[in-house]
Amino acid sequence: LSRLPQPGNKISVPDPLEVLLLEAMPTLPISAEHLADRTGKDAVLAPVRNWLEKGWPAELRSEEFKPFHCRRDE
Repeated sequence: LSRLPQPGNKISVPDPLEVLLLEAMPTLPISAEHLADRTGKDAVLAPVRNWLEKGWPAELRSEEFKPFHCRRDE
């Protein structure tokens, strides 16, 4: 039995950035639940999240929403 790889079998090597992100995930400073809770209480992010889910208004109420509005389709 040879330990050499068989011809035609490709070895998949993960992207280094993906590996870095996976290794960093357990050490994030806050949990996803905490982030979702704080986002829901934020005066800017809560409406933005709502608009992402239900659709953007025809007119923005404030200039502070423009950075999010211009990226709404990304």
